[in-house]
Amino acid sequence: MSVETPLSRVELVPMLGVGAVTGYVTTVFWLSDHTSYDVWSATIIGPVLLAAGVLVLWRSAQRLGDPWLFQVAVAALVLKLLGAITRYAVVQTVYNGHSDAAQYHREGLALADAYRHLQFSVPLGRDTLTGTGFVMALTAVVYAITGPTLVGGYLVFAFMSFWGMWLATLAFRAAVPGGAGRRYTLLALLLPTLLYWPSAVGKDAWMVLWIGVCLFGAAHVFTGRPVRGLFYLALGLAATATVRPHITVMLFAAFAAAVMLRAPHRQTSLTPVLRVAGMVLLAVGTIVLLRRAADYIGADSVSADAVVGAVGEANVQTEDGGSLFTPVPLTSPLGVPAAFATVLFRPFPFEAHNAQAVLASLEGVLVLWLTWCYRWSIAGAVVRLRQQPWVTMCLAYVVLFVVAFSGFANFGIISRQRCQVYLAFVALLCVQSLRDRPTQDPRTSRTVPRLTRTRSAVR
Repeated sequence: MSVETPLSRVELVPMLGVGAVTGYVTTVFWLSDHTSYDVWSATIIGPVLLAAGVLVLWRSAQRLGDPWLFQVAVAALVLKLLGAITRYAVVQTVYNGHSDAAQYHREGLALADAYRHLQFSVPLGRDTLTGTGFVMALTAVVYAITGPTLVGGYLVFAFMSFWGMWLATLAFRAAVPGGAGRRYTLLALLLPTLLYWPSAVGKDAWMVLWIGVCLFGAAHVFTGRPVRGLFYLALGLAATATVRPHITVMLFAAFAAAVMLRAPHRQTSLTPVLRVAGMVLLAVGTIVLLRRAADYIGADSVSADAVVGAVGEANVQTEDGGSLFTPVPLTSPLGVPAAFATVLFRPFPFEAHNAQAVLASLEGVLVLWLTWCYRWSIAGAVVRLRQQPWVTMCLAYVVLFVVAFSGFANFGIISRQRCQVYLAFVALLCVQSLRDRPTQDPRTSRTVPRLTRTRSAVR
């Protein structure tokens, strides 16, 4: 008479693994017989992207020696891919498939077969390979690899934007060693706006990726690795300029401001000469980017009147459709608080008139509450402009972004566009508080922030 013994943990793990793989393969084959390629291909693309992402995150976390960072990043990657599925489902069910992604999808399908055969001379249907035309070509490249799948396209673009969020996280840890790195990691990787909006086929995913690259490059520049940092920064600026050159101007101007305000580590006889040369190069770069941005927004020149007129025309266009409100542009100092509140936090719950707006308002309230809780961190960023150049860049970019978008009159557009500024804004909530005393960083022998532990702080 045999006696049955319970399965040991060593025997149970491979059995569960075999069962999971069998169930997965069975599900894929069943979906391939009962649904279109557009749907069932996601069951292949999603796990492949997740596996590749986990491998990269594991290697990066190993170098940093932070298991907690790896766990949070993997959770954020899973949520990011789920955000892409959610975004796709909302567009299909709530908006009946009408979105910018649908346009990119149609054009991408028309171009993908030619790109698959390395025929890149097919006309885009656009005058230039910039803006919308560039995203159409990018979608075609994605489809040339994945096949014609809109769901898969959402997943790939979400995966793309995740790495911008990840690089911004690494940039903060390198550039602000005395800051609340864990707090920034949680905010940069898990804010709903960043998980949801840049998770569709479109410009937002591309922009979040390369904004993260710009922040990563600037962090290298400001921590003593200028060659590598300038390479990443130039790459990020060039990539953002292909889609939204006005954002490129803001990033470059913010970087220039941080460079000019930065306190030099060592004063030599060449310091004034290098500073003047740097100012000349930055001025030339600013003029070139302004010309490019003026062409993009339809301004005749880079003069103030021409740019203001073109921006005003764009703002009027945002008054079409739903989610309308009366904007408060920055025409006087009295409009500053309202402009910042509109661009960074609104709509408020009492201004929400549908389910999507309600969810956006709840996040706005959360970010507003965090801003109040860490208001002394923002004050510290303002007071210590010369000691924290990377944070200064983030602050300048936030200010420029608010100025540019304060006149928009559509909550839907603002809610979506602010994904391009949150990576910089939340950095201001995670630096040294004005109430804290500076401490010495043993790695750089520089004065850096020291955050005191409080019950409400997330370290």
